Amino acid sequence: MTKKKKNSLEIIQGNMSNGMQVMILPTPDSELVSVGMFVKAGVKYENRKNNGISHFLEHMMYQGTSRRNGVKIANDLDKVGANYNAATSYEFTFYDIIGQIKDIDLFLEIIIDIFYNSSLNNKEINREKKIVLEEMRMYKDDKRAVLEDIYHEKMYKGKSLAMPILGTETNVMNFTKKDLVDYKKKFYRNDNSVLVVIGNVKLKTISTKLDLLFNKFSKEIDEICLPNKIKSYTQERPYLSINYDNNMEQTLVKIVFRTFGRNYPYSEALQILEEILSSGSSSRLFHLLRNKLAATYFNFVENDQYEDAGSFIITLGVDPKQVTKVIKAILVEIKRLKTKKILKSELTKIENIRKTNEILRNESSVQDSLFSYGIDALFADGFNNQVTNLRPTDIVNVAKVIFSPENLSIFILGPFNQKEEVVDIMDKFR
Repeated sequence: MTKKKKNSLEIIQGNMSNGMQVMILPTPDSELVSVGMFVKAGVKYENRKNNGISHFLEHMMYQGTSRRNGVKIANDLDKVGANYNAATSYEFTFYDIIGQIKDIDLFLEIIIDIFYNSSLNNKEINREKKIVLEEMRMYKDDKRAVLEDIYHEKMYKGKSLAMPILGTETNVMNFTKKDLVDYKKKFYRNDNSVLVVIGNVKLKTISTKLDLLFNKFSKEIDEICLPNKIKSYTQERPYLSINYDNNMEQTLVKIVFRTFGRNYPYSEALQILEEILSSGSSSRLFHLLRNKLAATYFNFVENDQYEDAGSFIITLGVDPKQVTKVIKAILVEIKRLKTKKILKSELTKIENIRKTNEILRNESSVQDSLFSYGIDALFADGFNNQVTNLRPTDIVNVAKVIFSPENLSIFILGPFNQKEEVVDIMDKFR
C-alpha cells in the first residue's frame, strides 16, 4: 500500500493479493463509513445485441448470492440502518453501502460477496425484467432524460456511447442467465475494478479484514480483456437536432461543443471554462440568463469527458418564444471566452469556491467523496498527463480550439420548430 495526499486527505492505495485494487481514505472525525465497488462496465462496452446488460446486471447484483438471498441482504443492511445503492453509467457501474462505522465488517462482507458470488437466479431475472421495463417507462416521461438520450444518439452516432444506458425493451426481455454470467465474467474482474473505503478506519485493521475476505477468492484470472475503444473524432460542420413535442410547456435546449477525452492534457482548462460560465450566482451564465434576460429558471454546464471522447454542454429550459434569443446570447458569451482576457478575479473566485466545496464534500457527504475518488482510481491512467498551473492565456487558447463553429451542435426538445432562425444563428457563430 502506498500513501499520498490529495486535498488535505490521506489516500492509501494498493493491490490485494488477488489483484483487486483498493483505495482507503481514513476520516478520523466521521461516524460513518462508506464502502464502494467500481467496475469498468457500462454502455461503452456493449453492442446493439446486448445493449442494457450492464444496467440489468447492476439490478441483479443485490438480488442474492450463493451465500444469502436478496431478502437477507436487504434485511441485514436495513436492520443496521445502512443506505445502499447501485448505478450504471456509460463507462462504469458502482455499488455502495454507507452506514455506521461499527458495521463495517458487514458492509465489506456483503459488497465483496455480491461482487464474486451473485447467484443470478432465473426466477429473480424474470422478475427484475418487469421492474426494468417500468424504469424505462418512467424515464420516457422524464423529458430531460429523453433529451439526454437524443444528444448521445446523435453526438456519438455509430459508436457504443450512442446507445441508451437502460437498453431496449427487446434486449431486456431476451437477456438470459448465460448472457449475464458471461458478461459478468468478462468485466467483473479483479484487474478491472476498484474497492473504495472511506471512514474512521485504521490501516492495519482494515488491511487485515480485506486480506481475510479477498483470500477466499482465487488470484487467477482469465486473459485480460481490453474494452472497446471509441476513437475520438471531430465534426466537419455544425449540427442541429430539433425534436418537436407539443405536450411540453417549456423547451429544453442543449448547446454542445465536441471536446476530447480525459487524457486531453488541458482538461483542467475545460473545467475552469465550465466554472467561469456556471459556478456561483455571479457566474457569467447565471448573470446573463437569470439577472439580465430573466429567461431561465435552470441552466447548468457540464464538461462531460469519457475515456476517449468528450463534450462541453450547456443545458437549459426556456419559454419557446425565447429560444432563439437565448441561444444567440449564449453563443455571444461563448465568443467572449475566445476573444477577451479572463480576469484574475474570476480565477480567484473559482479557486475559493473549489476550496469551500472540497471542505463541504469532505465533511458532509461521504457518498460524494466515494463517487469522486472511486472514478479517479478506476480511470487513473487518464489523469496522468494533465497540465497544471494554467495561465489565463492557456485557458483562452483552449477556448479557441474547443469553441469553433464546426464543433457546435444544438439539441432542442419541446414546442419549438423555428429551424431556420437557429440555423442562421449557428451560421453566424465564429
